[in-house]
Amino acid sequence: MHPPAFLLTVATLCVGACAQSARQKLLVAVCQSIHATIQYEIETTRFAVSRWLVFLPELPELPSQTEVRLTDSVGAKPAAECSALARPVRFWDHAVAHPVAPSRLSITLEVDAALWSRRLAPLQASDLPPKVTPLSSIEAAFYQAPSRTFDFQSQAFVKWLKHGGLLRADNEAPLDLAARIITVLRSDFAYRFDMLEDKSVSLVCARAAADCAGFSYLLIAAMRANRVPARALIGRLAKPRRSGSGPMENAFDQPHVRVEVFIADLGWVPIDPTFAVQNQRRSVASFIGNDDGDMLVLHVDPDLQLPFPDQQRIAGSLQVAPYYWAYGEGPFDGFFGPTGWDLKSVSAVK
Repeated sequence: MHPPAFLLTVATLCVGACAQSARQKLLVAVCQSIHATIQYEIETTRFAVSRWLVFLPELPELPSQTEVRLTDSVGAKPAAECSALARPVRFWDHAVAHPVAPSRLSITLEVDAALWSRRLAPLQASDLPPKVTPLSSIEAAFYQAPSRTFDFQSQAFVKWLKHGGLLRADNEAPLDLAARIITVLRSDFAYRFDMLEDKSVSLVCARAAADCAGFSYLLIAAMRANRVPARALIGRLAKPRRSGSGPMENAFDQPHVRVEVFIADLGWVPIDPTFAVQNQRRSVASFIGNDDGDMLVLHVDPDLQLPFPDQQRIAGSLQVAPYYWAYGEGPFDGFFGPTGWDLKSVSAVK
């Protein structure tokens, strides 16, 4: 069953600094149906693998994506990570009949999904605000809590927050606060893509540059520190690999991270702080409540607590690579090999 061609949600909101002071509605429309192919290669040279344990993403249904269908080439089983949110993942436990070195594992994911655009727009007098499903107590607690990445209670982050004047004022609307945070990010940081950098906000706040994960995590941590529910959408831009790009370039696997902030009368409002930093000729407001429906989300939030048979292990994300463990014989020299990424827009709404 396909989503309706157009869905309208409305709500009242004063956003002051990030838009004209007026009631707002969130317009949601199906943007495109996409088919994506993700390929992973894991190899060893001298280590003979006797058992593979692999966690893969299980793409969620979200306001920005629906009708998600995922197949994988190894027949991984549905599972849940161990945080209070119990985010869905896939797990593959495979015993190798005849272990040999070198060892090689190849996995392909095929994904179909409908992607949705979202826009804040003025609320007309005839519009009736809908009933927005509130967050559950578990969700509300999770999306305001610190974590290994969102360590906003650390001394370094608290100092950065206060130095930037980023404590929420009395009666300040959450999206006004988000606009002020993005303004500080624009003035204090440059964009620099570094896939291997530690993204803990206590470290990112002290740097002069960040990438999409760093900017998004800083905004989320600052919102949570001010008791506003916020979360990360971790995935890939809905565009194919750029020809000629290399594995350490952003355009190779198209990784991207965006933010959603929960507003009681609107639900999850999209924000892209990275695009706001990169495109400073446009107003901060244009990056708040605007989503072009151009991103495939692999999972929500970092720090997945993965239930391996022997113990839990934390994966920062499953954005570019799966999280794996291997048993076998010989000196372990496993490495994550070449990846494959391709995306096609099956149908687009003009």
